[in-house]
Order: sequence, then C-alpha cells, then structure tokens
Amino acid sequence: MSDQGDTTDGPTGPDPEEDAARAAEYVLGLLPEGELPAFEARLAREPELVEVVVSWTEHFAAMAEALPPVAPAPQLKRRIEALAFGTPAARPWWRSLLPYALGAVAAAVFGWAVLTTGMLTPEAPEPTYVADLAAEAGPELLVHAGYLAESNEFLIRRDGGAVPEGADHEMWIIGGDGTPISLGLVPREPGVIARQVLPEELRPLLEGGTLAVSLEPAGGSPDGTPTEVRAVGPIRPYTET
Repeated sequence: MSDQGDTTDGPTGPDPEEDAARAAEYVLGLLPEGELPAFEARLAREPELVEVVVSWTEHFAAMAEALPPVAPAPQLKRRIEALAFGTPAARPWWRSLLPYALGAVAAAVFGWAVLTTGMLTPEAPEPTYVADLAAEAGPELLVHAGYLAESNEFLIRRDGGAVPEGADHEMWIIGGDGTPISLGLVPREPGVIARQVLPEELRPLLEGGTLAVSLEPAGGSPDGTPTEVRAVGPIRPYTET
C-alpha cells in the first residue's frame, strides 16, 4: 500500500486529472505539507509532471499580469499619517487590520478558484462576491469566502493554519456601522467547504463590507462578539479576468 502522499500512483499509473489539480495547488502553495515530499519526489523523476507544473505556473502568471492595478487603500494612508504626525482618532478594531489584509489577498480570483474546485476550470460557478483572509502575524491562517447570488449561498473554506485544541475559528461579516455579525464556524478540516444560505437581512452588507475570522473557544464566541481577531479581508465584487 502506498503512503498518503503518493496516492496518485495506483496500479494503472497516475491520474492525469488528479495530477493537474495537485500541480495547480502546488504552484499556488496550497498543496498539504504532508503531500509535498512525495509530489516533489515525483517531479524529480517525471518530466511529464514537471510540464504540468510549468504550464500552471505560466497560466497563473498570465492571469496575474491581466489583473488591473489596485490603488493603495485609504487605511494605508491613515497609518502613514499616524506614524508621521501622531495617533488619529480611535477607529473600529477591524479597520486597523485592513491594510495588511489588502496586501495579503491581491489576487482574489485565485482564492475563488481554490474555494470552489481546487483548480481553475470552466465548470467553476461564478460568484458575485469574494474575499480572501490571511493572518499577517502569529500562526498561519488562510481562509477563502464567496457568495453565489444565484443560489444565495455563502461559502467558506480554510486552506492554511491549524486549529488549536479546544478552539474554533468563526467568520464574521461587518457592515458600515462596524458591528460584527457571526456567519458561523470555519471548517476545522482544511479544504472542506462550508455552505450556508445567507439571511436576507445580511445580503446588503456584502456591498462594501468586510469579513473577519476570529479564534474562539470550541463551539464559537461565548458572547456574540469576536474574541481574538486573526484575519480581516474586504468583500470584493468578483470580476472575471
């Protein structure tokens, strides 16, 4: 029996579709750590697999070049002014994290592809809104989210970072008034997609809103507010490039 990291080598040889998916995840840095040694060992002995990795690398590079330039966020300007001229008036806790989030999630289209299929395919459903949340400091954390207007589904997938024992990650949506509203727990298992119907009263918050992920005791926030915010990301309209 082969080990967990070499599941593509069965009696009939590697599965091309599975190899393509793994190669895409490898290029994006999303292949599980436990599978990396076996995959890289195959790269050393399989030129065909190397060609698949090179193809995905070129494909993603071309997509990145096609992304429109993004102007610096207003929050970044305020941080610079604060450093130069003193601390400004107090702002909501989540806004202080947004400049870091914007730098960490410049390519939301990649996150949506990973969220829905693990790789870019024509069959991937087209979202209305997307958001990627990555922790700037502390333990690694990477969460993708998206909203499908057609089915009124909100999707959450965690691709990076371990969940501490006796704890859970919780997703929050924040509208213009700065009040965080829980959207439920982030899946504990990486790569698992949580789907839920978005309540009608929360749909207006998607436009110009913000998502945050907090670390909570097992089962979620004990008082209905975030306990320890780990990552924040702006909700963006999805634009196919």
